[in-house]
Amino acid sequence: MLSQGRYGLAAASAGSIAAFGGGQIGPQTEVATVDLYNAKTGTWTTSALSVPRTRLAAAGAGTKIVFAGGQTNSNVYSDVVDIYDTKTALWTAAHLSAPRYLITAAIVGNQIVFAGGYNTNGYSDVVDIYDVSTGEWSTSQLRTPCKYSGAAASGNLICFLSSFNLSGASDTVDIYNANTLNWTSAAVLSDERYTLCGAAIGSQVITLGANTDQSATAYYYQLK
Repeated sequence: MLSQGRYGLAAASAGSIAAFGGGQIGPQTEVATVDLYNAKTGTWTTSALSVPRTRLAAAGAGTKIVFAGGQTNSNVYSDVVDIYDTKTALWTAAHLSAPRYLITAAIVGNQIVFAGGYNTNGYSDVVDIYDVSTGEWSTSQLRTPCKYSGAAASGNLICFLSSFNLSGASDTVDIYNANTLNWTSAAVLSDERYTLCGAAIGSQVITLGANTDQSATAYYYQLK
């Protein structure tokens, strides 16, 4: 069992360590708790984020597990980033280029990409990219402000599966190329449907799309 029951937390892994961080135990009762599981030893330990928050994003690559953004118990959108090094068991802190929550995180190679989300200005077009090999941050920008429902990575590409943007339900997949650092887009769903989730198998991405009038339909997208 986790050390503390909660919802709105984020989870990621790197090496043999899985981390479950943040979340809330009730209305405006966000927590900083992090539960760490070591798959080699089968043991659990606890730690803490620098700031209690919920609806944050998490991803792991190399020896780093990164928790980014979220919402605090005063309903403030956060730009805080907590980075856990699984080799040294130490934490460091950083900041996103813009505060937001409901961010989608994905990994390609040594890059962890934090895309979109929501803040006081509405849907965000901000992308923050962390290189775990150099410790450096860079930024990019989405074609349109968006909140994603998920992401799927294949090779040097990440497909970010759009859920909602300024126009409402979205049918668009935004594709990030880690080699060129460029973005392209591909509309893969028909009608006014939004993607629910997705996964990559080899060079193929499978997404599910639905709206209030139609059940979920699977769509297959072939990456080149």
